[in-house]
Amino acid sequence: MTTTINNLFHPIFLQWLESGITPESAIEGVAPEFANLLQVQAEQFTFDSLFHNDQMPDWAWNVIEFNEVFDGQFFFYLPITWSESRQQGLNVVFGDTKSIRQSIFLTKKSLWQPSISKFLQGVKVVAFAYYPLHKPNYDQWVFVTEDNETGTMWTFAVYSSGDYLVAVKADAPTTSELNQQLTSVINSNPWYGWIESATKQLR
Repeated sequence: MTTTINNLFHPIFLQWLESGITPESAIEGVAPEFANLLQVQAEQFTFDSLFHNDQMPDWAWNVIEFNEVFDGQFFFYLPITWSESRQQGLNVVFGDTKSIRQSIFLTKKSLWQPSISKFLQGVKVVAFAYYPLHKPNYDQWVFVTEDNETGTMWTFAVYSSGDYLVAVKADAPTTSELNQQLTSVINSNPWYGWIESATKQLR
């Protein structure tokens, strides 16, 4: 089943990277071993279940500005304990007092494509979701990879708008941290503030 999920993800994601073509509607895939980590059955799990409709205790919105490129604020949904941040240009890390939890960067899709394509050759995708948030200009990808040799798992989220994307990368060494990372990236909506700012300028 992992092979099935991996083979489903790769062509649609790489097609988006190369040509911008995306699925017509939201799509997701979950391998049984991934679902087992979250202690659920694969057919019972959906990424939609991680959405928070209301503000939850111990979670907060964090704001990043990439003023070198865009006017407007980029919003990320993170556990309150990940309040430590450090920014250098278009790269930002969030974490707690002990370690980095998420690495976030803004880049052009064409610049990011070679490195992520190479990375995906050495891992298998065990879960993914795609959301057409504001078609055709705003897409969200979430995927979890497992290293073919070490078994190390990484959580990725990609939020794209035109030629630019915001990418999030985080390791998930424990089930609890995996659940936190997925909740964070599913609920984050970094381009919303920028879209609002751009809309106001057009009025």
